[in-house]
Amino acid sequence: MSASRAAHAPPLRLAVVGSGPSGFYAASRVLQSFDRSKGTGDDGVEVHMFERLPTPFGLVRYGVAPDHPEVKNVENKFTEVASDPRFRFFGNVCVTASNDEPPPPGSLSVDITIPQLAPYYTHILFAYGASESRPLGIPGSGPKELRNVFSALKFVEWYNGHPDAHNPANDDEFSLNRVDGSKIRRAALIGAGNVALDVARVLLRQSASAPVDESLAKTDVPSPVLDALRTWKVEEVNLYVRRDAAHLAFTNKELREMLNLPHVAFRPVPEDQLDPAIQQVSTLTEAGQKRAMTRLLGQLKKGSKLSYAQNEAHIPRWGLHLLRSPAALHGTDDPVPALRSVDWNVTEIGADNRAVIKGEQVSSDEDLLISSVGYRSVPLRGEKDTTMQVPFDKTRYVIPNIRNRVVDDEGKVQPGMFVSGWLATGPVGVIVSTMFDAFGVADELVKEWRAGVQGTEPPPTLCAQVGIREALREAPEALRGQRTVSYDQWLAIDRAERDRGQALGKSREKFLTVAEMLRVIE
Repeated sequence: MSASRAAHAPPLRLAVVGSGPSGFYAASRVLQSFDRSKGTGDDGVEVHMFERLPTPFGLVRYGVAPDHPEVKNVENKFTEVASDPRFRFFGNVCVTASNDEPPPPGSLSVDITIPQLAPYYTHILFAYGASESRPLGIPGSGPKELRNVFSALKFVEWYNGHPDAHNPANDDEFSLNRVDGSKIRRAALIGAGNVALDVARVLLRQSASAPVDESLAKTDVPSPVLDALRTWKVEEVNLYVRRDAAHLAFTNKELREMLNLPHVAFRPVPEDQLDPAIQQVSTLTEAGQKRAMTRLLGQLKKGSKLSYAQNEAHIPRWGLHLLRSPAALHGTDDPVPALRSVDWNVTEIGADNRAVIKGEQVSSDEDLLISSVGYRSVPLRGEKDTTMQVPFDKTRYVIPNIRNRVVDDEGKVQPGMFVSGWLATGPVGVIVSTMFDAFGVADELVKEWRAGVQGTEPPPTLCAQVGIREALREAPEALRGQRTVSYDQWLAIDRAERDRGQALGKSREKFLTVAEMLRVIE
């Protein structure tokens, strides 16, 4: 029996939920683990990828800074994966836990539940990343409480043309499309990571207070967004950071870009803050971290290409406010109030190397606030009422797992369910670390599958949980006749965007709504 099973193993059939780097890298590794000549039949493999939007690539398409196009070269690798005949892409499909919760306003995607998917797959890999911002949780920061208060996630999605940021159903007084740029002078960014610098750089490049910067005009930033940003009269951008200079999280490359902006002056970090940080870094024992932080602090000490000492009144300018954490936001007296000022807690570094509030506060007048304090994942829609539970940790905002195997609240492994990327670990790491994580998950998944098909008992699979011994070798019935988007259809959308961009002298002009994308392939 064992030898027969090993000689004629049914195919591994994998459903991947999410089409960002984690999902594509895992799919690539799984496909490479099988003999391509076996195809999708016995001893073979088939991978189906499900994506809520008609477009693949996740944060590579909608999260990478537009003036860093080299990072998007990984899309070429992912297109190679998609060309494998054992791979199928199902765009415009939202995987849910159940059908008992309606889709968000304006959604045009097709819903399919985990129980509807289960009969067709031996395994499912959740890789849909982190699509929500961590809230500030302070007075004035609630949803639609004050105009001109945004998360970095929403701002990045807006300037990258994400359909969620341009959904007509979400277009109200609190939308980025409704910002009155003529009233924006001071912008406060909360955070000290690369995303915060990306946001600052875009604001400063496009500011109406600066000479016209053509560097973004040739990128894939949507033209309406560029036009809107050019009306924002940003004069000063400040990053507010709860820790000291020795704990800044952005990279040397990102900082160097900021300091080299030809039309922007950087206000120097006070010596009584910078010099102690340099001394602290000199005592680090980890060589790589010590070298990187020494260079970073050295750049801060050197200052910007446009000397601030000679141009203190220069506009636009930017700076760092260290040892500050937000306490409360205050608005104007308008019928729909807009941000007017921010109260900041003064912090200090405690004995455990954490920032602690001293009890003092300072205030600053601000016209725009963008918080970059991290992303978090969300559970599948309808997760509370389902016959096939997908656990979710609402404290850590991840799918709970042991070595990327999904587990329930008691630590019991859920057969056939795996998770990778930020959805497994939280929002840490870059594309390279995501790749290695995805490879590791894929290796574990294939290893478990092979051990199962060579054993005397059926392998623990997703389809077995709904009473099906071998996964059905076809596309899910629930999707037949539905408005899904194949990879070839995505390529048609891609060509249309590139053609639109070529007419404007740029790399591409993105469609901003799902409806526009679907019209291309009607």
